Amino acid sequence: MGVNCSVQLSNGAEWQKVGQVACVLLGAKSHREPLGNDGGWHLVVDGFGFGKYAVTCDPSYVDILVSGDADNPASKAIAESDSLPYRLWYGLERRSLYPKATAAKIALAEGITKFFGGKIVYNDSTDKKASFKPLASFTQESNAAFYRFQNALESLKPLTKADIERCAKYAAY
Repeated sequence: MGVNCSVQLSNGAEWQKVGQVACVLLGAKSHREPLGNDGGWHLVVDGFGFGKYAVTCDPSYVDILVSGDADNPASKAIAESDSLPYRLWYGLERRSLYPKATAAKIALAEGITKFFGGKIVYNDSTDKKASFKPLASFTQESNAAFYRFQNALESLKPLTKADIERCAKYAAY
């Protein structure tokens, strides 16, 4: 029987946004690209592209394929135990993630939870859990909410070796 980390994210954690955040946490590079002629922009994240997913046999879940910088400690650890691109199994209805409880995947899940806000159970065979408030509200369908997300994504830092080591105490694998 596997032991998983369990995450339930706050509103605004659409699967595409979760994929972009995961890629940045894994060290993927990003750059601004213009939107139209009015000075608008959006952040393009390497390692994630719309459509790079495969719907599972259950339509209430989606597999999000994410990659990062091969030199990022979390990317290295995930590549050693799994593969890259890494498939995040994301529950659409509950905005949920269930990665195996390895130190790197727990650190990734925690980083995503800290970004969007929500609840994390670090290892479903223990009682250790935490709740986080979102960095910003991304739930409104407005230009302001769009740019709140873009700016928060642009300022997000990749996971470090220290982040993974801190999560090792919760790991089951």
